[in-house]
Amino acid sequence: MIKNHEIKRIKQTAANKKTYYFLMQLDKNVRCKNTSDFQGGDKDGYWYNTKIKDKTIGVDMKKERSIFWKVNKIYFIER
Repeated sequence: MIKNHEIKRIKQTAANKKTYYFLMQLDKNVRCKNTSDFQGGDKDGYWYNTKIKDKTIGVDMKKERSIFWKVNKIYFIER
């Protein structure tokens, strides 16, 4: 969604305005780094952490069908 600058999708998944503006300002070539293994979850999704431009980001994902994943929410993780 960042690479294709999908404004509608970014707005839907950003947890708040701060996260939305951060994601909108990213260069389309930016990549996630140091993505964690599965951090937990429930019936509504699975939690992961990743780094984007030295910021720790939480990503909630949901498995749709057997092999497809959907990003539900993206948010900052304060340290």
